[in-house]
Amino acid sequence: MVLQEDLQALVALGGVEEKQDGEIIGMFSMATGVLWAYQAEVKAIHKALSFCKEFSFSQVYIESDSSLAVGWVIRKENRPWALLNELNAIDWLMRDVGCLGVSHIYREANPMVDYLAKLGCDRTMPLWENLA
Repeated sequence: MVLQEDLQALVALGGVEEKQDGEIIGMFSMATGVLWAYQAEVKAIHKALSFCKEFSFSQVYIESDSSLAVGWVIRKENRPWALLNELNAIDWLMRDVGCLGVSHIYREANPMVDYLAKLGCDRTMPLWENLA
């Protein structure tokens, strides 16, 4: 039996902004502290959209390796009350940057993002870089 409190861990976020041809034009990596996995996934979507807003990236498509977080973003029902502020901010940012959609992608399909997230665990300062 696994107790729920055993599922909390030190987590980090990572993300990349790519052009359609795969050229990387931005990236972020940062520690978040101790969170539940689902909290970290919602925070990652929020940070990705915040990154796009800060660097004026528009007409973006967000991919996340959490089908649960993607479901909460796409469908407005059954959202956890503890994440409502973050999810409402995501709704606003999606409109603001002209987000074309949010979808689930397997972690193995984007090793660069997984690598940046793992590096984020050891970061004292966030990496937040526009390469365009």
